[in-house]
Amino acid sequence: MLESPCLFCGQPTRDRGLFVPNDPQEYGAEPGKSRIFAYPLCESCRADGIDLAKVEALAMLAGLRPAVH
Repeated sequence: MLESPCLFCGQPTRDRGLFVPNDPQEYGAEPGKSRIFAYPLCESCRADGIDLAKVEALAMLAGLRPAVH
């Protein structure tokens, strides 16, 4: 796996975190389907704790936009 900059600090990492929304349809998934957003997360930031609101905001910026209701 190629190194990517950590979502939080920018350090190169091969590690990943996963964001799985509670309501996948809000992110454009069809009923009965799910959405998973994988993001680079270094060991140091993982140990410090994860800001889930930031992960969610960046997931939306990455193209997992809420579905139009």
